[in-house]
Amino acid sequence: MIIKLIIHSYDKWGRTTQESKTINNKYYSTSWEYGYNSLPTKITYPGSFKVWYSYNNNNLPETVRYGESAQTIVNSTPLVDDVSYSPLKQMSAIDYHNGTTASNTYDANQAYRLTQKDTVNSLDDVLQDISYNYDNVGNITQLVDSSDNDIAKTLNYAYDDLYRLTSASSTLAVQGSNYLQTYNYDPIGNMTNKSDIGDYEYANANPYQATEINNIAQTYDLNGNLTNDGSLTFNFNRQDRFASTTLDASTTLAMLYDYTGIRTMKQKAFDTIDTQFNLITLLYTDYYPNKLYEENLSSIQGSTSTPSSVEIRHIMLGNQTIANIKRTNYANPVLTLVFSDHLGSSAIVTNSSGVLKTIYDYYPYGGERNTDETYGYATDYRFTGKELDEETNLSYFEQRYLNQDTGRFNRVDPLTFNIAFNNFEDISGYSLASFLANPQKLNTYAYVNNNPIVYIDPFGLDSYVFYDPDDFSSQAGREEQRLTDKYNEPVHLVPISTNEQFADEWSKMDDENSDIDEVTMLFHGGSDHVTINYDANNRVAEYLVIYQDGKTKESKTQGTYLGDLDKKKIGSINLFVCQSGNITSDENLASFLSKNQNTTVYGWDGYMAYTNNFPRPGRLSNVGFWFTHIRPVYGLVKYTPDGIRAPYINSRDYYR
Repeated sequence: MIIKLIIHSYDKWGRTTQESKTINNKYYSTSWEYGYNSLPTKITYPGSFKVWYSYNNNNLPETVRYGESAQTIVNSTPLVDDVSYSPLKQMSAIDYHNGTTASNTYDANQAYRLTQKDTVNSLDDVLQDISYNYDNVGNITQLVDSSDNDIAKTLNYAYDDLYRLTSASSTLAVQGSNYLQTYNYDPIGNMTNKSDIGDYEYANANPYQATEINNIAQTYDLNGNLTNDGSLTFNFNRQDRFASTTLDASTTLAMLYDYTGIRTMKQKAFDTIDTQFNLITLLYTDYYPNKLYEENLSSIQGSTSTPSSVEIRHIMLGNQTIANIKRTNYANPVLTLVFSDHLGSSAIVTNSSGVLKTIYDYYPYGGERNTDETYGYATDYRFTGKELDEETNLSYFEQRYLNQDTGRFNRVDPLTFNIAFNNFEDISGYSLASFLANPQKLNTYAYVNNNPIVYIDPFGLDSYVFYDPDDFSSQAGREEQRLTDKYNEPVHLVPISTNEQFADEWSKMDDENSDIDEVTMLFHGGSDHVTINYDANNRVAEYLVIYQDGKTKESKTQGTYLGDLDKKKIGSINLFVCQSGNITSDENLASFLSKNQNTTVYGWDGYMAYTNNFPRPGRLSNVGFWFTHIRPVYGLVKYTPDGIRAPYINSRDYYR
């Protein structure tokens, strides 16, 4: 089995225009077209299926249409007619073309927390009617589901002083028995008892590795990968990815990953006897060229017959899947709509008219409490929207697999491999002090700090590159590659033309429950401002400034106050902006953002250039800096979350 990743194609603004992959001799190509706001207006999937997006005046998605290969936008099929947003740009209502409306209510008096979720179809069937109550720190204490279907129930939750879930109970369940689950933990975040499973023991040199769960032995390799859970033996590749297992005497399962560690193929091989009493091997192979498309093939090993095929196109709105279009053996495609809960877990699946077909309901850590599927209207993407591998009962979380019954991952968080090394901050993007400030983060197998009611693990962490498309497109591409190599995680290139656009795109980075690896800014600027866009002919610029009145220091030109940016959980920020870390300034961009965003920020003292894949001092221009400031430049400098400049030496620190 071979995967060959074809290099992405980009336009002159650094935007991805095509992605091609050959997986086990099967070729898949996806392409993107963009509007003036650098947001995708058309995505062409493998097989030439197409999705079109339009945006409102705030550059937020507004409509969605789709069509097969022969269709254009003129004769395409409308899916979403309108999307409304809260003042914080949270989706507050999605109006589907079939008459279904999904709405979310965010309470301005509770920091815009989600307090009500409703979905009603054109027949006035109440598919979802869910209300949420919170404590003072944002933990959900009660969820009342009054939907007109079999997942209606009331849930109550309790937490300890570290906000770890200690109990979950249901009452008034329409379908199935009510339940009570309790959870106990030790001081370092290990679950010691889960009432529906039993006791957890940790009796080895690694205090986070469970050696027994309900008296069933657990074994690990030297890299901390779970190799046997008492039921299955797991083999891992050199990237520490789960590679294969033997399900039973006649069935094996194997996985293939690309160079970033993302799964591109899953294959189950099953030995059986055919009608002629010959021993044959049936192959069930799933191909995943990207998150938008997958193909499931069924074949007989060695046969030249055309395999049975199921194509699944996933239609996204923002970061959620709202519809799947399934085509079996190239017949007419079937559309299903997917409606999720507050965590992004698939809860309701309907047909194209919005009529209920399938329901999913979950226990807190993702185990399924109630599943009622209609053939042809099921989805494998279940808890928090992650794919459930029914062969192993593990959920695929891109970097790791979650056992939703035990509430634990199958391997360590890759980040923690580097805690003991001096280059932890370079590799992780976190200062060691900030990472260790929450000891629960040290638990390398626990799921979301043992609070699965509020938090999610989207797929590891993303990074973002904000850049001036006129002057820094090629540099943004190189920065994307650097961050990809560093984290093996998605990197989002975000071209910016106005300060308002910057604020909007910053606001849309992930959500309040997700972390971000790194954010890089590639712009012109000075110690107290970032020049987003400069019109040389008219000498007009768009600015981001550190002054509360939103004006630049010298010209008093109106800009956008950086202190108004949403607070994000970012590992570190790279300000590849001239003088952004000027050490003679009382307050510079780097020190301001480090305090404002409570993270480590790297800024430039002096002038800079970005060549040979890394930022470097602008040598000729820094001659002028020397005479202006009567000192040499320091190059890249570091500011801790309290705004203090810290000693910093690494491969990008070219002077000090």
